[in-house]
Amino acid sequence: MNDLYFYGSKIAWLVLNPINLIFFILVLGAVLLWTRFQLWGKRLLTMMVIIIGLIGVLPVDQWMMRPLEEAYPQPDLTLLDKVDGIMVLGGEFNTRISKDRKQVTTVAGTERINAFIDLMRKYPEAKAIFSGGSPALIP
Repeated sequence: MNDLYFYGSKIAWLVLNPINLIFFILVLGAVLLWTRFQLWGKRLLTMMVIIIGLIGVLPVDQWMMRPLEEAYPQPDLTLLDKVDGIMVLGGEFNTRISKDRKQVTTVAGTERINAFIDLMRKYPEAKAIFSGGSPALIP
């Protein structure tokens, strides 16, 4: 059952990943240009060019992340007497390069990993959990 979930989640993310979804829609638009649905192909391609242009020019990522980041203010960790556990959710690692070089190689967003390491140093008695995995289909 775990294997089914693993492969299912990887395949679902392949399709639902926003950049892949944009690519699939571009391909669909290009294919439609060669059918009797040329008008729909032109509409799809035009829409995708506009969307890609807006994403490239406007700070869409910040507009989407800011409400989430502000919904949960950072707690004051100096007020804690005891910490039982520290958990970090995911992280962006290049697992193939990390394996080849025998060292951790990050892609982006390492702030959470750095905070995790700092918290592990401050609270060495706490259990540390890293939840994440490889984006590869073959583990």
